[in-house]
Amino acid sequence: MRIESIEWVEGKEHELQRIIENIASIRDRTGFIYLYRQDTLAISIEELEAIASGLRGDLWHGGVSDGFDFLWNKFIQPCWMLDIIPDLVDDFVSWQMDARSALIPLWLFDLVGYPRNEFRSVEVSFLDWSYRLVRSGGIPLNSKILRQAVSHGSNKLITTDQELRFVKRNYSNFWSHWTVYRAIMNNKVSLPEGFQVWRRLKQIRKEAIVKIERDLKLWSGPIPSISVVVITLDRYPYLLNTINQLLKQIVVPEEIIVVDATSIDRRTEDWKKEIPNTNVPIKIFYSGIIGQCTQRNLGISQAKGKYIYFCDDDMDEIEPDHLLRHVTNIKSYGADASCGMPDEVGAMILNRESIPISVSTVFPTNDSLISLAILKQIGCFDVRMDRGQSEDHELGIRVYKAGGLILLDPSIRALHLRANFGGLRNSNVRKVTRESSRTQIFHFRLPHTTELFLYLKHYSFDRVSELIIIMLTATIRFNKRGLSGLIKSFVGAIMLPYHFVIIKRRTNLAKVLLSNPAD
Repeated sequence: MRIESIEWVEGKEHELQRIIENIASIRDRTGFIYLYRQDTLAISIEELEAIASGLRGDLWHGGVSDGFDFLWNKFIQPCWMLDIIPDLVDDFVSWQMDARSALIPLWLFDLVGYPRNEFRSVEVSFLDWSYRLVRSGGIPLNSKILRQAVSHGSNKLITTDQELRFVKRNYSNFWSHWTVYRAIMNNKVSLPEGFQVWRRLKQIRKEAIVKIERDLKLWSGPIPSISVVVITLDRYPYLLNTINQLLKQIVVPEEIIVVDATSIDRRTEDWKKEIPNTNVPIKIFYSGIIGQCTQRNLGISQAKGKYIYFCDDDMDEIEPDHLLRHVTNIKSYGADASCGMPDEVGAMILNRESIPISVSTVFPTNDSLISLAILKQIGCFDVRMDRGQSEDHELGIRVYKAGGLILLDPSIRALHLRANFGGLRNSNVRKVTRESSRTQIFHFRLPHTTELFLYLKHYSFDRVSELIIIMLTATIRFNKRGLSGLIKSFVGAIMLPYHFVIIKRRTNLAKVLLSNPAD
């Protein structure tokens, strides 16, 4: 393993260009560079080799850059999971690369490109580069060993010019205008300064990302035991179809656990008679509590497998190698969870070819395989979110905070039928979706009480407030042009005060929910 060390000096003219030239001059592109600032503590070659030989991650760096608070970070995606800094974790996914101590394979530069010299700062250029890397499907890890070598608290603050350059290179014009507006409204910049910077950089455009292609062969080693957990509520015809497809998997589940919350008067096991003979035990447990968190936790408590596969009871078109693909991701990347990307009935068809395998910022329980060990470590699902929304997202955040790696693989496909009865439909939840709000004039996607609970639980109140502003603004925007778009915006504008009252009421309910102890 060849590791070339490149030292750089803060404030030195043309330092980034020198670094790039040194990287480009290395002929053996199978090796690594160790990038470090002059004041970084020494790290032995043995320690660097141990990091580089690990299964998890594409590059490794020494910590979150001090003083860097991008405008986009708060005004575009204020509640983004990858902005959270986990406590008391040795290694974790972090896009905020610190150029003061970073171990990078050379092939990443060949594929993603080099840092942009326009930022005129080594730290900011590599920070922007690592963000592009995540969008391309890269997996940057914050390493405890590299982190200990960095003297924190010595970085300079990023300039307004650099912040807006970052936004314009990575986001659409709408978001560049939005960030300037929100920065002015929050007294981050003055009106004259904000206008001057926007005018100076108005010609800069968003750049396309490069998808990292990964040539993975299906896993042929030992297969870990898998328990399938499916929760259901008054959806037996759909449930039967889903289970029949799971029984045709190349990777045979150790067991299929069904947790049924259907009312006693409608409860039946007649559907089991239509399942072909199988050696896979199908275990049914009944829940007296209607709630996806309570039901899944019951299923987890009964599971014997090393991994849990969650899927909804109304899934279809599950290919025989579906579970094997999930196992391949977990074994090949050292991940804790692998998530598929189902198509949704009534939603637009995804362009899967353009989407890389990447770090997932959610944990969709309609198609995910996860380690039972990490579920037990974080305490499973929060039952305070029963009969609400985004309980899987909330669990995913806690997995991330525990140092877990969750992957999203667009090539793992199934079809989510979105049954129009049973499930959370009985609790009047998920009737208005993001997709329907974009295409239907009188559908407005407002955050549910449990979604606000999630955000208040894991993010500061000012970030949650920014997210609410974005969601309210979205109610007066419409994807379609023409008359229907104008009508949607007009209706949204009229209903804006009403939507504000609804969100305020739900926020208060979320605060009450948060104050109640979790079971």
